[in-house]
Amino acid sequence: MAQYKKKPVKKKNSKKRKTKKQMESQKLTMHLSGMLGLLLAITAIGKFGIVGAFLANVVRLLVGDTYQVFLSFCLLMLIGMTAYGKFPTLKKNYYWGVGLIYGGVILIGSIRLFNHINIHHAYLNYIIKFIQQDINNGLVKTPVGGGGLGATLLTLIYPALSNWGAWLLAIAALVAGVIITFNLPIKAVLTSFFGATEYAANVMEDTTRSAVEASAQKMSNLNQTYQAQRGKIADELFERDFEVKAEHPQNAETQSDATVANAQAQNVVPIEPESTDDDNPFTAGQHTHQPVAPDDATTSNFVMPEIVVPKSTNEPETVQTIVAPGFDGQARSVDPSTGEILSDASQASSTTQSTDTNSPFGTSQWTADDFETEMDWPNDWNQSAESNPTSYTEPQAKSENQEPSMAEQTEAMFGTNKTTNSMKDDLQADVHADQLLKEPDEVASVVSATPDPDTSKDEHGAAISHVDLIRDARQHQQSQHQTQATSYHSTPEMAVDANGFNQQVQDENYQLPPVSLLTKTGSADQSKEQNQLAEKSRVLQQTLESFNIKATVEKVVLGPTITQYEIKPAVGVKVSKITNLADDLAMALAAKSLRIEAPIPGKSLVGIEVANNQQATVGFRNMYETVGVNRKNLLEVPIGKSVAGDIVKMDLTKMPHLLIAGSTGSGKSVAINTILASILLQVKPSEVRLMLVDPKKVELSIYNDIPHLITPVVSEPRKAAAALKKVVAEMDHRFDQLSEMGVRNIDGYNKAIREHNQQTPDTQLMKMPYLVVIIDELADLMMTVSGEVEPAIVRIAQLGRAAGIHLIVATQRPSVDVITGLIKANVPSRMAFAVGSGTDSRTILDSNGAEKLLGRGDMLFKPIGENSGERVQGAFMSDDDVEKLTNYIRQQGTAQYDESMEVTDADLKAMDSDNGSSGDSSSALDEIWDDALDFASIEGEVSASMMQRHFRIGYNRAARLVDDMEDQGVLGTATGGKRRPVLMNKEQWYAKQQH
Repeated sequence: MAQYKKKPVKKKNSKKRKTKKQMESQKLTMHLSGMLGLLLAITAIGKFGIVGAFLANVVRLLVGDTYQVFLSFCLLMLIGMTAYGKFPTLKKNYYWGVGLIYGGVILIGSIRLFNHINIHHAYLNYIIKFIQQDINNGLVKTPVGGGGLGATLLTLIYPALSNWGAWLLAIAALVAGVIITFNLPIKAVLTSFFGATEYAANVMEDTTRSAVEASAQKMSNLNQTYQAQRGKIADELFERDFEVKAEHPQNAETQSDATVANAQAQNVVPIEPESTDDDNPFTAGQHTHQPVAPDDATTSNFVMPEIVVPKSTNEPETVQTIVAPGFDGQARSVDPSTGEILSDASQASSTTQSTDTNSPFGTSQWTADDFETEMDWPNDWNQSAESNPTSYTEPQAKSENQEPSMAEQTEAMFGTNKTTNSMKDDLQADVHADQLLKEPDEVASVVSATPDPDTSKDEHGAAISHVDLIRDARQHQQSQHQTQATSYHSTPEMAVDANGFNQQVQDENYQLPPVSLLTKTGSADQSKEQNQLAEKSRVLQQTLESFNIKATVEKVVLGPTITQYEIKPAVGVKVSKITNLADDLAMALAAKSLRIEAPIPGKSLVGIEVANNQQATVGFRNMYETVGVNRKNLLEVPIGKSVAGDIVKMDLTKMPHLLIAGSTGSGKSVAINTILASILLQVKPSEVRLMLVDPKKVELSIYNDIPHLITPVVSEPRKAAAALKKVVAEMDHRFDQLSEMGVRNIDGYNKAIREHNQQTPDTQLMKMPYLVVIIDELADLMMTVSGEVEPAIVRIAQLGRAAGIHLIVATQRPSVDVITGLIKANVPSRMAFAVGSGTDSRTILDSNGAEKLLGRGDMLFKPIGENSGERVQGAFMSDDDVEKLTNYIRQQGTAQYDESMEVTDADLKAMDSDNGSSGDSSSALDEIWDDALDFASIEGEVSASMMQRHFRIGYNRAARLVDDMEDQGVLGTATGGKRRPVLMNKEQWYAKQQH
């Protein structure tokens, strides 16, 4: 039998081939998906409407600020998918390369963002907050860097590699992406890189060598020209002088002076060899100008301007003398220029006076402030002074029983070889904080040094010096700047609440801090700047003439940080022609920074402000000793010096609120410290109360526990919002008190309280203290709790002045989302420090200028009512001085916080519940609600278009009205495009509301 072989059975493929119909269906799906994706991508890129902004924010949550680049790449892919019905296929190296490049870009974006806002943790949480804020506001505005992907990468990289490591990794990703994308050989890339580096080094070397050779040749030519010109002038002067002497020997000297004056009239300036400075670029070219005849002159002759330089502060200043030399009660002649008392009438023409070289005081006189704050007097001095007040002051012949004079006792105690400065240094080393101040009566008994009480004492009983014989007593008191304030004692009745804070501040024994606690700052050496002022003025005028601008330099003012040249343009010269030459003038003067103020307010001049090469520091103690304690205007504080060296002060009661803005490190925190220190040096806790908000937790924490604070320094944003709400409530409470008293502001209230206390001594009412609220960083509050902070700030700024509440707001991010329009409109006074761009400057000052500032306290101060900012160099106060001041104040008394103003957990919960209830509450009913109910009852079925036509309102308002009726149960739900049925009439709805 034949055997049949089994045929091999082919295994069927488990995958079924798609039919043509399925392939066409899949292709159609790809077409439709591509078209839909194109529509969504275009909507997100253009940010069209609410949907576009929402889609853009969703993509920004993923890739950050480069979302438009990402969407553009997706757009190209979607176009291919729409056209061909399938997803485009690319080589793998393109995907990897573009991915690395894009990853490096978003990583760099995240690094820049978080470095700018100074945050180095919880990156992803901040990105989500920023995106959520923009989604709620319907905006695409807040910078988010590299989005969620960038924040995630930075979260993984920053702990291991820190900031610089993240930068290097991002750059490496960019380079690797370019190499992978274009399939570049690594060896060729490295070879090209090193070749380019070598070429750049060679070019730099050749350029440097050529510049050095050219400079050497130029200096040699200048030196030869100078020597030839000097020799020529010397020969001419010698020949003319020889001729004059030969003809008229008796008039030789007069004729020689006339020759020199003639040479100067021809712009030929003979210069001594010792004054030559070949290294100075401004004096090097001074000797190359040839004398020009008047007929051949093409430019106007340079006239030396008025030069104003500040006085040196290194010399010791005599504030108030202890013993007037030669003052024995007899008639003496006084020199009107110096105020010195001459020995007799025959010496009235002499302006000098001999001093006792053996005196331990030397020629430098001690001040009354030194005796009050730095010397610990022996007990026997005080006792003898109290028992016999004239024993130390009567400069008469000493009897056997008379006690020795003060100078002799000091000489016996300290020795005759010590100078005043060494004595003061020795005394300061042993003085304790509790011995810095003496009682006024005790000091007055020692300091008094004049025999006639009718002519030698002022209205306060303080001793005056011999200089006061030609001064008015009031002017003398202002010039001495005494830091010892008069003692104010109040005995309020405990049952009376008139201080505005439900708490009575006890400060009867409080003593104002002495300014001697702080450190003095010596003046900087600006001699080089002074020597260059004349030459720079000439260069400035010649530069303007080279651009066909006729102008003259009228005045030069050397300030601490800048030098201001006052330019007077000729008739017919446009001011804009000068302002457009800022860069050219800066190059001609070799200036680090140059700013043009055109015109100077109140003058028909143009100010050109040039940065000094050597900047002088304005010391806070030096400045405060000049102005002194102001007990009349408690909130008038000095902030710095102007260009002319005048001290600039601000009065918070007139401002009435202040906005401080500038980039990091420009001097904002130091300015806040100087303002606070000025207030603390001249007010008591019962007169001014402080609330400090410091989200950074490091700037204002040093002021904790001082008795002036109404609440501890607030650091958390949510607590800051609650604290500001409490200030608003306190402001309303103060207005109620003003209304009950029948006055308009805090000054009228305190005046009424003073009159009441004088009329009824038995019942003493407390005055209403000022309240100063200082916010150190507004940007952090606006980023987290802007909904609560902004309304509170605006309301305080609008109404706080009359109630004695003043606001100082500082921020390092002067953008429109931080300094909003409402805040800017209600805070009229501005203090702008150095910023990075003109946009930020316009946000602060409404004009450019702050971007040209130098930093380190250089500011533009624009108080209320001024059209332009004033250039001011802020005073410097070190952290050690702030610590010394606060430690001294803490020794005067403990903190007296107001419990009603402190933020508790219950306040935070109440604020959260208010926010939640406000978000869930329905919107207010429309004003035509009753008419809409009647119309719905008549029609039986209504729609938004029916409401729109019947009431002649807009569609949006009609749609909201229909939605409100549905929420209230008046209408049923919509079914497709049909009208909504009416479920109840007007009477039924009102009955429901009553139940």
